[in-house]
Amino acid sequence: MQSLGDFVKKHPIDGINLAKDIGWLLASELISSGIDISFTPVLDIDRDRSTIIGNRSFGDDPQLVIDVAEALIKGMKDAGMAATGKHFPGHGGVAEDSHIEAPIDNRALEELFEYDLKPYIVLQDLLGGIMSAHLTFPNIDSDSVGFSFFWLTTILRQQLGFNGVIFSDDLSMKGADVAGSYSEKARMALEAGCDMILSTHNVGLRRFLK
Repeated sequence: MQSLGDFVKKHPIDGINLAKDIGWLLASELISSGIDISFTPVLDIDRDRSTIIGNRSFGDDPQLVIDVAEALIKGMKDAGMAATGKHFPGHGGVAEDSHIEAPIDNRALEELFEYDLKPYIVLQDLLGGIMSAHLTFPNIDSDSVGFSFFWLTTILRQQLGFNGVIFSDDLSMKGADVAGSYSEKARMALEAGCDMILSTHNVGLRRFLK
């Protein structure tokens, strides 16, 4: 996706058209395979700081991310698929990979509103869903975002006014372990404001959900 963002910077008109075509193709191939959802696009603002986001991001310029993501989302919509933006409120500000550890981002809320949150603010009406991040902003809230009522309900639902589906990120990730056992993670995510919780592999969680 970073290559796509770089192409848009050099060739804005052709690049935006290409982004829309890629969104349509991505969604069409999934739909033809019987899959009706994709956790796309990555709205994190990054280039080479994060070890896990990096070239998954369209770039390190909020407006570029907004422009390319908007085109990709519209292409997906034309194919019949809703888009899911991730990782709210922004995973591009830390180097650590939340698949293997619990990242800490010490930035203030004002900085996030000026930078990382911009794609969510501008694109929220085009997004069918938003996925939360497994990272903590201790200068804003003590709870990790995916288990934080402040982030998911106060900020995302109430302040930003998002009306789509809120997904947890995968509860099997190490970054989610700050919330405890699988049943505790599931309960906390739901209580914080998640509508759907994700887990790639855990029998205990399936028992809890039953």
